[in-house]
Amino acid sequence: MKLGAVDLQRVLGIFALIVLAFASASCGVTGRSVETSSAPRNPDQARLLGQNDFPPGYTTSPGNVDSAERARSQSDLVNGRVNKNAACAKLTADQVPLIAKSQRTGVVAIPKRPDDARYSETIIRNGQTLDDQRALAEVCRSAVSMVPGVGETLEKYTVVPAPLGIDADDCLVIQIDVTTDPSPSSGEAPRRRQTVVGFAQLGNVQVEFYQEVDGLGAAPDTAQFNELFAKAVRRASRLQ
Repeated sequence: MKLGAVDLQRVLGIFALIVLAFASASCGVTGRSVETSSAPRNPDQARLLGQNDFPPGYTTSPGNVDSAERARSQSDLVNGRVNKNAACAKLTADQVPLIAKSQRTGVVAIPKRPDDARYSETIIRNGQTLDDQRALAEVCRSAVSMVPGVGETLEKYTVVPAPLGIDADDCLVIQIDVTTDPSPSSGEAPRRRQTVVGFAQLGNVQVEFYQEVDGLGAAPDTAQFNELFAKAVRRASRLQ
């Protein structure tokens, strides 16, 4: 069966949803707590970055915050491939209930030029803890999988420094590099997606911030990511 570009893009998109997080220092421990106050119907919406916070040329829209759909994507990732690391596959599957029960409010920022980085931010409640992510990282530092009808995928997870000055109870930043080597029958060229993900825990609120680029020769913009991630944490923290 010939696999089209849309199918390969979907595989890379599913991998981008599954974040295996590593411990990272660089965050101040503040012992903060979320204050109660008279609030709008969804107070977390005000914690998100807005259109003017992103570089010129970006358009923002509400993010996909359907926890059930994200849980299904993680299940599809586990069930739709042969992971050579069985322990990693089991731990990934064990995270599905945690994702399904979480509450999420998000925004995506899409560039005018398709080669530029894409961004997303999500405010998460009652989801995976940073310790849950670290438990995954102990087993899933690197993974090779065979996806039927697609080919072999290689995932690499690397700790990168968190931006200086982030004030949070805990934080971590990782870079995920996913390459897909299509099977000869697919007729497709190799693909690569790089994602940098930052997490900051602010009491019972978690900030998740993504930067994502596609292409074999592409590279994340570390300076831009650090600036926007730090801004996102400050925005969410001010409403604590």
